[in-house]
Amino acid sequence: AQYSVMAANSEHRDAMMRRLAEDGVPSAIYYHRALHLQPALAERGGREGEFPNAEDASARVFSLPMGPYITRAQQD
Repeated sequence: AQYSVMAANSEHRDAMMRRLAEDGVPSAIYYHRALHLQPALAERGGREGEFPNAEDASARVFSLPMGPYITRAQQD
């Protein structure tokens, strides 16, 4: 249960996550590496540069909490 957003680049993502943390808003990076570079898929031979769009996304995407427990004030 997360809401994923994409920053302009990894530096922008880091800055946004720091600012959110300062305001008490949790955020997380769930996939630090693209799926083809994950250890669980190493036997499939994924190489860096093989899927540039996935690698770019993994460098920019982060997630915000979401769900029915978040109040309207928290959302704002």
